[in-house]
Amino acid sequence: MSIDNLQVINLADNINAAVDKINENFDLTKVEMNNITNYIDSGVIGDIISSNFINIIDSDTIKYIENNIVLEGQFDSNQIVNAVANSSLGARIDSIDGGYVILAEQLTQLGVDYVNLESGTTANASAISNLTTSITSTDSALTVLSQDLVDLGATLAGNIQIDSDLIVQAVGGALSDLSTQITLTDSSVSVISQDLTQLSADLTLLDSNLQQQISISADVEQQLIARVDATDSSLSALSGEFNSFEVRFDSALADGLTITPEEVSSAVGGITDDLYSRIHANSDSITVISADYTELNARLVLLDSDVVANGTAVSLLETRVSFTESDLSVISEDVVSLNATLEGTPWESDVDSAVSTAEQRLDARIDADSEKLEATSLFAINLESRLDSSDSLFATATQSLQTQVNSLGEVEASYTLNLNANGHVAGIEFGNDGTTADMTIIADKFGIVNATNNAVKPFTVDGDQVLLSNATVTGQLNISSTGNNGSMTMTNDVMEIFDGSNNLRVRFGRLA
Repeated sequence: MSIDNLQVINLADNINAAVDKINENFDLTKVEMNNITNYIDSGVIGDIISSNFINIIDSDTIKYIENNIVLEGQFDSNQIVNAVANSSLGARIDSIDGGYVILAEQLTQLGVDYVNLESGTTANASAISNLTTSITSTDSALTVLSQDLVDLGATLAGNIQIDSDLIVQAVGGALSDLSTQITLTDSSVSVISQDLTQLSADLTLLDSNLQQQISISADVEQQLIARVDATDSSLSALSGEFNSFEVRFDSALADGLTITPEEVSSAVGGITDDLYSRIHANSDSITVISADYTELNARLVLLDSDVVANGTAVSLLETRVSFTESDLSVISEDVVSLNATLEGTPWESDVDSAVSTAEQRLDARIDADSEKLEATSLFAINLESRLDSSDSLFATATQSLQTQVNSLGEVEASYTLNLNANGHVAGIEFGNDGTTADMTIIADKFGIVNATNNAVKPFTVDGDQVLLSNATVTGQLNISSTGNNGSMTMTNDVMEIFDGSNNLRVRFGRLA
């Protein structure tokens, strides 16, 4: 080929022309996208769509794409509306001290707003969704995370009339967080999966005449979790469900919404429920636990009379096995605790407080060590009622039933019932140790009543007196009495009467 046939091409000019053409086409596209207009009904809403593409490479690596849509306008002179939708997709690698972070993320944000200038009413709704995966590596740890976070919100405020009252504000929200995570260090590894949900609803009312406020709300929180942790000296696993529910009512109105029989300052109801299983082990011991814990609460505060009423109920159901080098224990437990309190009364009364409690406990237990093996079962009930802050008016009842045996040959079964009213006690106790059985009665008066006719009491102990309505004696008879003015003795074949100086005065029966 001859050198005369060679064509000289200016690369710089061609590249610049290509770039200019790309920019020209991109500008035209952007202008067209930015001038899209959408009309609804009378054509009062403008639609603006913009797209931004960003690609940045520096010491770290970031790739990011974002799309944004905005619509705004008004239906008439009094109603203004807008809607926003934003979506971004990103991937990045960041250098950090001692390591790096690899992240991939998708974020979506939605929002709509409404304003009525004539009524003063505003409303908006929003939604945020964030989907993330990441790996973080340092000199001492490695973390792997996947997460889905959703946040929803709705708000309404303004002059919306219900009877004589106006809605000031209504708010609803929902939050959901779903994640899994693995964390590795030089001495431990942890794996967690979790689902967290939070729900809320709030309503606030304003009286149009008295300008007094009432608010009511409901909240729910739920967490599901599965977790495993390991270190160089221990291992633990947990799975559980944790729930919390609450409703609340505050600041009753004096007019408009009527609360009877008394105006209420505050009312609260709540539930907490924990259900979980857990295993924990280390070089010295291993423990396995399964439990169900429930707590209920109710509270009421009256506005004018300074009255506070509370009610609570707690239930615990648990099983547990623990083992060490020298001990082994197995426990099953059921505990219920009820409590009711009242401070002040809405009526005229000399008593300013009241308390009522009830607790029931049921236990089954086995304990073992190198010296003995022991098994115990227990059933216990405690009841209490009390008036006034002093100790002048109260009553308690306690009941306990227990069995216990061990490998040393010790056996015991017992039952107690104790009644206490203002410090005065009545009770009964049974005991049996396998050799001796005994019964003790604590009472001012003890009697046996005829089952056919309750008016007939063949045997009664009243103070230091024993009353027998009818008596038949079989076998040996030996009766004696004492007194300052004389005494008497009676056996099978003789009866003797003595004076105050213990001189024999009368003898019947066998005289020899």
